[in-house]
Amino acid sequence: MRTFLFACALLPGALNADTLGVNFSAFPAGTVFDYSDSKEGRFAEVYMGERGGRHVMERRKGGEYGELYFASTFNAEGLEVERAYATGRTLRYAPYNCERVVGTCSHTVETDRGARRVDVTTNWKGDRFVMDMQFEGVANPRRRYFQMAANGVVDFVRENDRQQKLEAIRAPN
Repeated sequence: MRTFLFACALLPGALNADTLGVNFSAFPAGTVFDYSDSKEGRFAEVYMGERGGRHVMERRKGGEYGELYFASTFNAEGLEVERAYATGRTLRYAPYNCERVVGTCSHTVETDRGARRVDVTTNWKGDRFVMDMQFEGVANPRRRYFQMAANGVVDFVRENDRQQKLEAIRAPN
């Protein structure tokens, strides 16, 4: 498999002003995104291609051939609409997961335990985005900081004492 690294410079001017969706047209099926995680070690996100008009990414523990953790389904704009865990738990986002929308956005997340509203506010602050998520029925919001690389790929995430960093993007053979 050929390896190539993206320059992980921030590209605020190149990002869509409203969303930070993944530009799947930039990646062939089989592209592997290698990440390091300060709590879990390494993981890979593998672009599986388009299925039924939706894009599918699999997150695998330990690397591209590791144990499946979950599969995410994205709409044409590169926004997540479903996450299916290997354990059988599924999250469905309506209209989509707002974590990649700049400004204020609300979505409903549906699980086998019911549905709840999530209000998300994402703003550009200095060299990164700051996202606050307020879950219905939860007193304190969650705060996440992240940076983007080209084509809507997450380069860096920090939430509390956990950090995730993009290490490489590898094209399929």
